[in-house]
Amino acid sequence: MSTGWQAIIAKGLRVFGVLLFAAALFVYVMVQGGFVSWFLFYSVSILLLIGLLFVIFPLRWLSIERSISNRHLAYGETAKVTIRIRKKRPWPLLFLGIQDIVPEGLRLESHPGAFFTMVISREKEYSYLVKAEKRGGYSYTHAYVETGDPFGFWEKEKQLPAPSEVLVYPRVPALPFQLINNRSRKLRTDGAGLQRASHEETSDFSSVREYVTGDRLSSIDWKVSARLGKLATKEFDTEEGKGFTILFDARTSDEGRFEAAVEWAAAVVNGSYEQNAMINFASIGGGTYVTSKGRDRSQLRQVMNALARLQPVTLEETTPFPQTFNFLQTIVFIAPQMNATTLKEIRQMEQQQGDVLVLYSDQEAAHLQLKQMGVKAYAMPTQAGRSEGASHNRKRHL
Repeated sequence: MSTGWQAIIAKGLRVFGVLLFAAALFVYVMVQGGFVSWFLFYSVSILLLIGLLFVIFPLRWLSIERSISNRHLAYGETAKVTIRIRKKRPWPLLFLGIQDIVPEGLRLESHPGAFFTMVISREKEYSYLVKAEKRGGYSYTHAYVETGDPFGFWEKEKQLPAPSEVLVYPRVPALPFQLINNRSRKLRTDGAGLQRASHEETSDFSSVREYVTGDRLSSIDWKVSARLGKLATKEFDTEEGKGFTILFDARTSDEGRFEAAVEWAAAVVNGSYEQNAMINFASIGGGTYVTSKGRDRSQLRQVMNALARLQPVTLEETTPFPQTFNFLQTIVFIAPQMNATTLKEIRQMEQQQGDVLVLYSDQEAAHLQLKQMGVKAYAMPTQAGRSEGASHNRKRHL
């Protein structure tokens, strides 16, 4: 038996029980007689009618509005969700229960429900907290409301639409190498023998604009700021093609490696922004592209939004890149899982683009093959190493 039919039968039995109780009470009064019996009958009847009066309120006369303190959350960040419920008609509600339906993936820090008495008031609100614990896009669809009489004889419930969306960005671990936007690209080695990619900044002064929070202090034009009476920032034109194209291979069946690779990509994007480098993004197999090139905060948000929604695929074939997509000077190729097809594509990119940096899982034995191809590569931590390196979120710029 379906749940819908079970609910209808339960309501029918409840109504039948109330009517049976009223009939039994009436028979008792007729047999017993006397003032006390009739007083009891009329008192119970009035209470039942009052309870019915509260319950016959159409719940479609209610509207729910959900506001979220921050719809773009970093990993581990907490947001305050406020539910506001309004009555469209001045009808008394003795009891009203509300339960917000929270998407799976957001952890509750407090209870998402509340009870109110709305006999006179036409609007109530309450708040609860959620914590972002998993990357992705989360959609709220509705909230659950119910009402009834004080004795539980009558009950009524309904789901009210209240669409909202929350986006959780991936963790941003610290990269074991530096990304610096240099005029001449070179590879240097630190004391531990780790290869570190560096790029000298290639930019020429172009214009002046109003200062925006997050701009580098070194870019402030103090003379123009003094003349205008407000902070002004120098803008620079980057040489054509300079910057980083983050190319993400979404073709994998290993969810753990995939999530770790998304965090590597987020770290590269964050590092590129900190170095004021141009960036764009594309996923192989995922069909997600950020064709525009930029180095401002809006570009950072576009790429991070794409990473937040990115999902693994099992397709072996690749779709061609859009004609509007242009590769920048350096391709950062991120591969959660290596295979013959992936290595072939990396070799082709190295031959065509010439400047490729590969980030792959430390569980892969691909270092020798990549070295033989002359490709700069770095084995990134996945499980144990990842948990240690990703435990500290980098500075958030969004």
